[in-house]
Amino acid sequence: MSKTWLLVTMLLAVIVGTLVSRSPGYVLIAYQDMTLQTSLWVAASGLALLVMLLMVMIRLAAGIKRRAEQLSRWQQAREAAKGQKFFNKALVLWSLGEESRALRYLERAVEVPSTREGALVLIAQAEAVSEGRDQARKALTLGDARQQELAALIQGRHALASGRVEEAAGAVRQLTDNLPTRSLKKRVAVATKDWSYLAKDVAQSSKYEEDLTLAEHQALLQARYDLADDLEREQWLGALPKVSFEDLQLLQETFANFDSATRAESTCRKLIEAHPLLSLFLAYGELHRETADRRRKQLMRWRDDHPSANVLAGLGALMAQIGAYDEAREFFEQSLAGRTSPLVQHRLAVVLLAQGDADGAQTLLRGSQADPVTR
Repeated sequence: MSKTWLLVTMLLAVIVGTLVSRSPGYVLIAYQDMTLQTSLWVAASGLALLVMLLMVMIRLAAGIKRRAEQLSRWQQAREAAKGQKFFNKALVLWSLGEESRALRYLERAVEVPSTREGALVLIAQAEAVSEGRDQARKALTLGDARQQELAALIQGRHALASGRVEEAAGAVRQLTDNLPTRSLKKRVAVATKDWSYLAKDVAQSSKYEEDLTLAEHQALLQARYDLADDLEREQWLGALPKVSFEDLQLLQETFANFDSATRAESTCRKLIEAHPLLSLFLAYGELHRETADRRRKQLMRWRDDHPSANVLAGLGALMAQIGAYDEAREFFEQSLAGRTSPLVQHRLAVVLLAQGDADGAQTLLRGSQADPVTR
């Protein structure tokens, strides 16, 4: 403000100096038919007074504007706080299952810009069919790209929950592939038996098992009875979470259903390279006899590269399958020396029985009952 006054003073000094240097000592002020002759200094003082009055009016107008802006911000903050209060109450009621009461608060929260989007999302997810729910979904659909994705996500969830699988599949096609949408996409893929997408998702996500619910896992396992050909079986196996590969019986039943023994061998080999589990090695060793030579060469290569207990168990299973009980016994014993497993102990007991060593088999089986299951 001091700079402004300094500029005004300098301007007045220039004006007064100009008037003094060019004026005869008086000033004529004319307005329509009236003419006023006054002193030069009176005119200069009047000019200074007018300038000061103008500055006061400018400051007064600026103050009024600031007050209006402060009042507007206060009003907006008050409305936002009220909207947040309604929204918080709605969240509590929603979590308690009081959907109808929560919707009443959400209808008031949707009128506040700061809580409008969150309220629309919750209203759109309501179970009860209502005009407000349809309007909320329409508002999200007509919004920006993020709101449109939320609308598609909500539509997909409701359609899947209602059993409208095709509608859910159409909704998820609009969604980008990210963490919030991946879970829904996987559930839709399980329902539509889209094994190729599930197999791709397993490779991309390290937390696949955590994202798949127990019911969805059961539905995925149940789908194996509807697989039409070896390609679908291979894709289905690729879509399974890692925990499913620990079920040896599941693996044996699935590989036994393959039409091509060669394809079953190559599929199991790929799974072993991705998940080197004992159950997979045992299943590999007990595949169709047609591929015995190929499996033996592959297991030998694995043993030379990394002679683990699982590889030795797979070799033992293969030798037992082709009747080479001495070699099978040797491989099983080497495997058990590295890691104890009831699966291997039971197979070794079968080999001992085939060799006529019933006492050894009985002793081994008794010992396996006390040992923990090790995979």
